[in-house]
Amino acid sequence: MIESLRLFTRHSAAVSFLGVVLFCGPAQGAGIEEIIVTAQKRAESVQDVPIAISAFSGENLEELGVRNLSDVGRFASGVEMHNSDGTQPTYSIRGVQTFDFTAGSDPTVAVYVDGIYAARGAGAEIPLVDIERVEILKGPQGTLFGRNAIGGAIHIITAEPSPESEGSARVSVGNHGRRDLEVMFNQPLTDTMAARLTLYRHKRDGWLDNIAGSDQNQEDNRGLRLALEWAPSDDWNVLWRAAYSEKDQFSGVIPTITDAIAQFGTPPQAQADPFDEIAIDGRNGEERELFTTSLEVVREFDDFTLTAITGWRSYSSDFWQDEDGSANNDYLFNSLNDSDEDLFSQEIRFTGENDRFKWTLGGSYSRERIDRVTLAEFSRSTLETFAGWEAIKAGAVPGIPGTPLLTESQLAEFLPFVRAQNKAAGVDGIFLATFLSGLLEPCGPGVPDGVCAQAILPGVQAEIASGVPWVETLANTGTFESTAIYGDMTWTLTERLNLSVGARYTYDEKEFSIDTRFQNTFLGTPFGLAFFIQTPTDPQDYLARFAGCPLANGVPVPCISQELEDDWEALSGRLVLDYAFSDTVMGYAGVSTGFKSGGFNSLNFGPGIRPSYDSEELINYEAGLKGDFLDGRLRLNTAVYFYQYDDLQELDLVGTPIPSYNLRNADAEGSGVDLDFTYAVTDGLTLSGSYSYLDTEYTDYQIIPAVGETPADDLTGEPRAGTPRNRFNMSLVYTTPVRHWGEAMFRLDYLYSGERRSGRADVSEQDPVRVVDSYDQWNGRMTFLTSDAAWEFALWGRNLTDEEIVGDFGNIGQAIGSIAMWPLPPRLFGLDVVYHF
Repeated sequence: MIESLRLFTRHSAAVSFLGVVLFCGPAQGAGIEEIIVTAQKRAESVQDVPIAISAFSGENLEELGVRNLSDVGRFASGVEMHNSDGTQPTYSIRGVQTFDFTAGSDPTVAVYVDGIYAARGAGAEIPLVDIERVEILKGPQGTLFGRNAIGGAIHIITAEPSPESEGSARVSVGNHGRRDLEVMFNQPLTDTMAARLTLYRHKRDGWLDNIAGSDQNQEDNRGLRLALEWAPSDDWNVLWRAAYSEKDQFSGVIPTITDAIAQFGTPPQAQADPFDEIAIDGRNGEERELFTTSLEVVREFDDFTLTAITGWRSYSSDFWQDEDGSANNDYLFNSLNDSDEDLFSQEIRFTGENDRFKWTLGGSYSRERIDRVTLAEFSRSTLETFAGWEAIKAGAVPGIPGTPLLTESQLAEFLPFVRAQNKAAGVDGIFLATFLSGLLEPCGPGVPDGVCAQAILPGVQAEIASGVPWVETLANTGTFESTAIYGDMTWTLTERLNLSVGARYTYDEKEFSIDTRFQNTFLGTPFGLAFFIQTPTDPQDYLARFAGCPLANGVPVPCISQELEDDWEALSGRLVLDYAFSDTVMGYAGVSTGFKSGGFNSLNFGPGIRPSYDSEELINYEAGLKGDFLDGRLRLNTAVYFYQYDDLQELDLVGTPIPSYNLRNADAEGSGVDLDFTYAVTDGLTLSGSYSYLDTEYTDYQIIPAVGETPADDLTGEPRAGTPRNRFNMSLVYTTPVRHWGEAMFRLDYLYSGERRSGRADVSEQDPVRVVDSYDQWNGRMTFLTSDAAWEFALWGRNLTDEEIVGDFGNIGQAIGSIAMWPLPPRLFGLDVVYHF
């Protein structure tokens, strides 16, 4: 821990400034905003809740200039969000996350919007426009939020109608063609009813210069939200919300960093540099239509409150990606995920309190229907690249040692040159011919692979030269039902000591189907690459797998068609003691557990791969302190924790001779510290920030060993991916009157993120792309508010020093030897103009 702090000190002069400010004398009268949260299903001050929470009010969000959850995550301790697209986001809390994009699994961090669970990441990301607050609850929240909150829960609460007529209009412009419009109208309709309408349109041109096509990583979001609140009496409140949004943008680009692939591309590049110019020939982008509606009914009785929340979420999304990240036809690999989801949820809960007890009893039910079609497109030349990649890794190419003597990143630089040499020598296609000879025995039993490869080489070369694309599709459907009952109670043992006890029983029942059709033939034989993983060496057994598959022109088309079902149940809970040392300082200690439902491998093939996998369980031990000091001018919240993670669902590229992504179970543990502070130095000067330390480790990795894996693939004892060990941010805000004209606010934000392990869990220890470098980022904002509070003007900038920041390395293009990286945005700046009426 001390060494970690020393490391940070070497990276930032901001610590010295922090020391100066903390010891300058604060003026009397300064104060810190109180934020009310509903982390325990009742309205409470964030300082009174014995849970580690990072909470942001709507005003905080505007001052920070955030636009989505990934932006919010930069200001919360223990939270990591590096998302390059909005339909496949990943959220990490204390290192608990899932790098999964398949339809058969669930997320690890639960996202709720106005109390309604967003079951899929594709429907979780919404623009943060007209938001009341965002709550990030850290650690397993299995009692009150249920399944899939094993890492924590994120709750977005949109602004409710108010009894006053009000409105606002915001226009934002910035570099890279940014142009935003946000409008809000709030109007009371009667003495007991009010309505609120919010509309927005966010647009920005791409900031990645693509010399082979359109610029990438643009933004185009539009939507509206309507809320209607009716309070016929003091005992009744009915709140109806509905929202519709559309997303249509080029985003989620992960360019190759393999220089040789870029050099042999069209057009060629001297080197691969995602921070300068990229060259991709496939479509990158996402489209989404999202509709949500909910009805919340609250009835106050003498001794308790009844709350019923009914929700419906429905979205349709398409996500295209150039998986090889290049404009090299020998590596052409494009994918499409076409998803449709409908989710119905119902929760009913009773809450009450008296002098000794606060209690909650409730039940919930949800039913999700997911339909997804995944399409992968290759050139036939990509098949030769794939076969060559497997050969070069195995050390089967003369003069090039394989792994583990060389890392995958090093080997990736050789293959394009080997392909070029083979083309010049007239033997391009030899890798694929050798691969097919050993697998399908096209020349008959007993013919040596080398002899057969030479015999079929002309046919393989004709296939590659034909230019006929190779397309594979996979269809998944799932019906997932979850039922739960829960109870939570806080018992006031003494005037200062409370005991909180909670438990939830969850039962999940899932049905899942896999329907795959491969419409390709090669050398007159119909097959799909995926089948080779489970294919015996006897070709007749391979052809026997076609029984029951559809015919195309009288020829069986390979297929996988399965109907699967399984169920899981779990009991999760918490036990927490909290003690009030004074009226403003509270400490707590406890244990809590979380549960993530099991699921299905969307491909479901390969040696050692099971159709379904076990549910995750996590037990977390935590102690924390929350306090306001110096007459309310200093707020300090901190927590230390240790957790054990059983049956962690890890997505991995496994199997031979054709690797594929499947989920397997592993075990891990983690420990760390979260610290958040806010210091009102004077009436006009505020300093705030957070620090997090995290240490994680796999304790058992090869629970489902895959055939062909080497000991180097076992990550036992290594840290988990995605989260840095050290992370620090600090914000300095100075507010001052400007004569009689109004008020000015100056804000400077600093973020340091330490190095972290790449999300590519399968890379070797020696691979340089295994580690994502640390980085510093500075953001700033200058705001002027007129004296009548009608007009607001803000100049802002993000990544002011234009740092080249790596989000992460790797995507599924690594299966053919294209090592990729996604960059985070460069310097962005702009102007906001807001009119309040």
